[in-house]
Amino acid sequence: GLSDVKRYRDAAESAKSVEANKGASAAADRRNNVQLLMFINSALSVSPGSMELHERKVNALASLKRWAELGNHCERLAAEMVKIDGLFKDDLAGLNPFPDVRPASSLKPDFFERNPDDVTDPVSLRILSPKAVCDAVIRLPNGILPLYLRSLRLEERYTEAAKAGASIETYMSNSKHKGSRGNIPMVWLSNERDKLRRTMSWKEKGDTLFRNGDYERAAEKYALCLTIDNDGSSYNQNALENEDAGGRLHAVLHCNRAACLMALKKYREAVKECTAALRIHTHYMKAMLRRGRCFARIRQYQEAIAEYERYIQLVHEARRSPQNAANSNAACTFDRPIDITEAEYSKAKQELADVRKSMRQAAAHDQAQRKKQREQQFNFNKNFKAAANDAARARRQEAQPAGGGSRGDGYARKKQWDAGGGVGAS
Repeated sequence: GLSDVKRYRDAAESAKSVEANKGASAAADRRNNVQLLMFINSALSVSPGSMELHERKVNALASLKRWAELGNHCERLAAEMVKIDGLFKDDLAGLNPFPDVRPASSLKPDFFERNPDDVTDPVSLRILSPKAVCDAVIRLPNGILPLYLRSLRLEERYTEAAKAGASIETYMSNSKHKGSRGNIPMVWLSNERDKLRRTMSWKEKGDTLFRNGDYERAAEKYALCLTIDNDGSSYNQNALENEDAGGRLHAVLHCNRAACLMALKKYREAVKECTAALRIHTHYMKAMLRRGRCFARIRQYQEAIAEYERYIQLVHEARRSPQNAANSNAACTFDRPIDITEAEYSKAKQELADVRKSMRQAAAHDQAQRKKQREQQFNFNKNFKAAANDAARARRQEAQPAGGGSRGDGYARKKQWDAGGGVGAS
């Protein structure tokens, strides 16, 4: 009705206003994109068939580096498009948004609608199979395709990314397709496939080097992977100074570098790598645990305890309320608290107890050291004072005249001298 039209217009105008305001900083840009996403979602709730809104949402998600959510949105959109397979016939053929698309063989239109309350398989975490991805990519708008393929790579869905690229290339080379959807340039596809090849190769080499105990070179390979999306810029060894593309891939690479640095006993550098991983996925459990262990190694016990307690609390809450844990916006899609085994949970609790014991021992040692320092200072002051008194007595004794005469005898001799006129007087 009219209320829906008004709601759509208000949301669309608000979205345009946010897009026009460039943030003064990265944090301001992020806030703007979050707000933009809210308005686009509001508009899509009224007009879910608007491809323009879907493209804008995908761009906003890419700006926020929310690649898993971006991929999920694209695949759900493709599943919706499957529902119109075969509907545009005869005089309606000209209205078909994706003409010459073969009927879907693997992508089912209800894939994301089945069992929506299944805690073990939440809708937000469902992903398509490689074959279903081939059906999906040819049902997505041209403007979405580059970002969708990038999301597959950054979420480490390498098989899906490779098959999607091949499917797009085959489909877009079709002369009928060029005439129906536009002859769009394919440069982005070759660039993305090259990035996929390098990512898979370098990460695999890094994993092999790590397994062989060559931690220094393994860390270098992981660093190379992290630069692929930065146009070849060199990797800053201070992990927090690098610009990350985000996604599961970059979080895992930072966490892997942390493992290398821990093996090399470079715990402070490892802390920074873990922090970089947690900036991407705040609930990345492995990175959280590794950071806690690094803090313990460098005797930052308070920080270590905070990490362990956070880890244990997340696991406890996920077990107590699996539905809330699955639907959390901060949830890590590939290393969830609900996936932590009982053995891992028990080990973390034991490590927390050990850290607390170490902190108590360190506190007792520090207290004993301070007591010892106070005693040493007291004895030093006491000895110094005694030595100073002895030195003062020695100086007074040296000042006394030879022969041990008193001050009165010396005065009398001086008077006698003065009366006689001094030496040589007659």
